[in-house]
Amino acid sequence: MMSGEEGALRSATGRTVAAVAALAAAFGGDASALARAGNPEREIAESRSGALAGLSVVEARRCPAFGETGYVEGIGDSTQLRNARLGEIDFVRSGLSSLGQIAGDGRLSAAGRQQLMALGSWNVVSSLTNWTMLSIAEQALVDPQVVPGGPFPLSLIDSASAEMSRLDLRYLAPEAGAAVQRLRTALGRCAATSYQSLLARNESSFASEVERARSTEELNALAARYQLSRASTEPAAKAFLDRIEARRAKLAALVRAPRAPAGTRPAAVGAAAFTPVQMETARRFARAASSGNEQGALKELAEDVVMSTPSGTYRGRSEVAAAVREQNKSGKSGSMGEPFGDARGIGMRGRVGSFGVTSRLGFNAENKINRINVSLGSN
Repeated sequence: MMSGEEGALRSATGRTVAAVAALAAAFGGDASALARAGNPEREIAESRSGALAGLSVVEARRCPAFGETGYVEGIGDSTQLRNARLGEIDFVRSGLSSLGQIAGDGRLSAAGRQQLMALGSWNVVSSLTNWTMLSIAEQALVDPQVVPGGPFPLSLIDSASAEMSRLDLRYLAPEAGAAVQRLRTALGRCAATSYQSLLARNESSFASEVERARSTEELNALAARYQLSRASTEPAAKAFLDRIEARRAKLAALVRAPRAPAGTRPAAVGAAAFTPVQMETARRFARAASSGNEQGALKELAEDVVMSTPSGTYRGRSEVAAAVREQNKSGKSGSMGEPFGDARGIGMRGRVGSFGVTSRLGFNAENKINRINVSLGSN
């Protein structure tokens, strides 16, 4: 079902599987048993050659465009690709587990263990190579349109990259481990290509949604839907983020200097509802609190902070921290979203138990949070 080089790779993998099984069954503790099982050095050399040939195919081949079906010859639909991909990754996990067992088997001689580990390592690389090709091919068949409430189009290749990073490779032979790192690079290259294509496909709708956004919260939701990260090094993602940040700045300017109705005399410009420094303090506080980093959240609070909630008022850092801990113990743990700014200042929407809440923040002269007013609903 695969092209020439891939077919050769699959054939070599099959021979390696048989060889590993035969060696494991025959090996009794000394090198002579390994010799009786066949010619292990030849099997290792053939397995290594097949694995490296497959790796070269992945590295040399251009990444497929969205909708392209020819990356893996003979497998043209996502169901076939998915089934083949899952089979390969199962074999990779099984092979890595077997390597761990071989490494800890005290019945094996040093020479026998080394040969088995080498043979098993290249077997794992062969299957991981096929899994990588199948993952890239399946990603190409995904609908690239980003839609509200729908799955992120690149979730497949994102999860493939995460899967690759989670694999326990400590028992692989060093050269095989280096081959896996090359596979990671190849997968990352195609992930970047897919990301650029996806953003280009969604450029028009994204631009329209950015201009329609009326709050920082809407812009944050838009960035999350496109899985944009400020830490991204992808040029295409940075361009999209720049558009969001420009719109965020424009909204902030509108909030701070609202336009007077036609025919009215200009009023004196008052103080801004909030400052960029205060917004950054609010973001640090929200992220620390949402991740369970109590000390990080408390650092953003003034010593004399007052938190007013429907269930009571708490004064000072210690009382606020104790109230939150007690709330969590009662099973009504809370969550908060990214801060947003409006004419009233900075707020955060979230939940406490099953209730939606909005927290409004106040700041002291040192830009520490000195007031948290929590109310039910979104206001």
